[in-house]
Amino acid sequence: MDINKIFHMIDANNSIETQMKGIEEGKKVKNISVFFQPKENKGVWDNCARVIASHTDEELRPYLPLALEWFEDANWPGYIIIRDRLRKMNADCIYEEYSKAIRYTYQIQDWLWMYWLSELLTIPGLREKLNAEESRMLDEGIRKSEMED
Repeated sequence: MDINKIFHMIDANNSIETQMKGIEEGKKVKNISVFFQPKENKGVWDNCARVIASHTDEELRPYLPLALEWFEDANWPGYIIIRDRLRKMNADCIYEEYSKAIRYTYQIQDWLWMYWLSELLTIPGLREKLNAEESRMLDEGIRKSEMED
């Protein structure tokens, strides 16, 4: 099925039945990068997240940098779906990209993004995989995000 038709079907303005059919069609798409926060229509983000969440850890691994961008704002549609899916991943699978995300958000001083990334620390063993510098950056970022509130 044409990707444009899928995006039309998964729009939140459609009936639940149409959205569900669109999600099922979306799950058949091999290159899932198109489902990561398409700029054209925020109304599809929740259902895009559902398509993404249906994939295995190994299928998601190449897309982790895109998935972690979703943590930039917890108010974005689909955030909770992506967060909950990533929380089911193994710490070994996600650590490398998580580490890069911590370093990046620290570098650009986006403390709120850092705070939302900390929601993945419920993954067993992820906190322990962080080295001393990463732990320091994360803790500092969380403290600074709380001061901005």
